[in-house]
Amino acid sequence: MEYHHPPVIIPTTPSHVLAHQAQDWKIMQVINNKIRDDIVKKYAQYTKRVNGEMIKVMYEWFERGDRPNRNRPQTSVGFHRDKHFRLEINKDTFDRYNDRLPNFRRLTFEQFCESLAPIITGQYKDHQLRQTFERLDSDNDGYLNQHDIENLLLVVGRSESNYKVQDMVSRLSSRGKLNFEDFKRFINEGFARELLMPSFDNN
Repeated sequence: MEYHHPPVIIPTTPSHVLAHQAQDWKIMQVINNKIRDDIVKKYAQYTKRVNGEMIKVMYEWFERGDRPNRNRPQTSVGFHRDKHFRLEINKDTFDRYNDRLPNFRRLTFEQFCESLAPIITGQYKDHQLRQTFERLDSDNDGYLNQHDIENLLLVVGRSESNYKVQDMVSRLSSRGKLNFEDFKRFINEGFARELLMPSFDNN
């Protein structure tokens, strides 16, 4: 069994500098994958297949923080550290809990995973993101409430406190639920990524 890794580098330096070739990665190679110094932001999706069927996916996001400056020592105030997140989703977990997201029931595990990529990367087209938003909206009222977000966390195998989810929602909307524009902010400002993906120590 192998992970397949088609890396997607979000361009922040010339494309010829960041170019990678798609490769098949053994499990240990994925675990030991290091972030190069010239990369500012990186998104990658690894998949594990058995007999052609995808049974596991791992998303990885890296965002480089401030680099040390020898001539000007960094202080804790205003200093941004590297952010490195990973999320693994198993097909078994999806099959067990996908009834919590009724609008996703007709999707395969692979289709469901593909729909998460824009949420993690913040790279999307409005009509595609609108479709994901409508699928997450379980009662079809045009809003995502705290319950919708908690169900998404359950399906991807994550557990967060009700308070943390409620706090994120309230920071984006005084209504206590997200419309489509709020949902885009939820993604663009990194709330969704940090909620869905546990922090990973790359050292």
